[in-house]
Amino acid sequence: MGGWNVLPDEITEVVLARLPMKEISRLRTVCKEWNYTTNSSTFKLLHRQLHPRRHLWLFVSEQDFKLLAWKSSDCKWIDFKLPSFYVRNWVSAGGLVCVRCHWEEHRSGNFFVGNPLTGLWKELPHPNETSVSKTWVMTNDSASKRYKIILLQYTAGFIDVYDSKYAAWSQQRLPEYLQGAFDSAFSSSATSIGEVVYCIHGASSSAHTYDTHSNMWKQIQVALPSDLALQSWYQGFRLEMPPKFVEGPEGEILLLGAVGCPGYLECVGVIWKLENVKKVWREVARAPSQLWMSMLEDARERREPWLLPLRFVGQGNQIFLMTSGSLKAITYNIEEERWGWVDFPQSSNCLMSLCFNPSLQAKV
Repeated sequence: MGGWNVLPDEITEVVLARLPMKEISRLRTVCKEWNYTTNSSTFKLLHRQLHPRRHLWLFVSEQDFKLLAWKSSDCKWIDFKLPSFYVRNWVSAGGLVCVRCHWEEHRSGNFFVGNPLTGLWKELPHPNETSVSKTWVMTNDSASKRYKIILLQYTAGFIDVYDSKYAAWSQQRLPEYLQGAFDSAFSSSATSIGEVVYCIHGASSSAHTYDTHSNMWKQIQVALPSDLALQSWYQGFRLEMPPKFVEGPEGEILLLGAVGCPGYLECVGVIWKLENVKKVWREVARAPSQLWMSMLEDARERREPWLLPLRFVGQGNQIFLMTSGSLKAITYNIEEERWGWVDFPQSSNCLMSLCFNPSLQAKV
């Protein structure tokens, strides 16, 4: 560490606290002293004071193809216009949103990237005509103002990547051990932190990273939770519960999903945190059974049998657990360790949901 070891601890703490959280996460692997310092309660408090958290927005789809946004700062719903009708899925990174629209004449889908705050959208060129990827994710480097769209092709042995620097798509082959193994059951699991994509390998149920800068793949040498469930049943309804990776408040990797449990509920939502040092997924919180049951009952009364798709989304300090058909979502505040509710407008359908960090400076 050079001269760092001669600095007083309080000076080291002040200097390190000025770095962004993604750099803090890297520093924790440098030495035990920095890992201890950056995990202390005084350091975390100082870091929050120097880096005020943005208020997260939750986007959900509406029945007439509009966009509803819930602002965590004042707990209000506002309307947004999508760039086009028939939006089927979306991703977000660094203040930008990418939506994919489908028409019969364009089966591979039209991609639009834009900033919902400014209302400025840009249509991207079509990717490879054979692309049928259901797993995709977005990265955005705010420093270089360069974003990428990554389509994780789970059948053809390659991925399609759109790079805003070149305004074009390119193809990158998957490693041999990953080819043809991205299972559609995990299609909503992928997320990004910085320029790194996190996703699940369907055949082996293992987690992997893809560095979009170096084009390198690595397997996370930590087995997924053994009790992670993808499907369950509730009162005659089949629950689909695809897990979701999200970025935590300190740049850590969180896994949102559900586990089977005995009794009336049969399953419940759980939040895990990746512990790289101990090589385990540590359970952070489990949804209270009363809240979980209330959400499922609300959805059951509003939907025709027999399918209830669950949605797990979040970013930073805020986590949302929801299901299509329910007009309420379960929320969890990580720092306050507090569970709560968000009530949805009557017009929402929650077939799609997305967490978004607003930024007027984000440009396409």
